[in-house]
Amino acid sequence: MKNYLTRLLSEKGIPMDHSFLIPSDSPFGNHLIPMDVVIEFISCLDLETQLQIKWRLVKIDFNNGDILHFLEYLCKGMVQLKFPQG
Repeated sequence: MKNYLTRLLSEKGIPMDHSFLIPSDSPFGNHLIPMDVVIEFISCLDLETQLQIKWRLVKIDFNNGDILHFLEYLCKGMVQLKFPQG
C-alpha cells in the first residue's frame, strides 16, 4: 500500500512533505499531520480497509477529483481516534 500511495502522490504532483492542518478545539490545539504519517497509518490498517481506501482513491482519481480532500478526511478520523470528543 505504501508503494501505491507514494506513486499516486508522485503522479499527482503532491509533495511528500505535504502536511494537513486539522483544526481542533481540544486543549491540544490544532493538529499538523505530515503525509508520511498518513501513509503509515493507512499501511497499518487491516487489508480490507486498505482495499476500501485504495478503491475510493482510484474512484476519486478516475473522476478527476482531489485526492487530498479524501486524505484530509482520513486525517480527521485519525485525530478523532487519538483524541475522542466527550
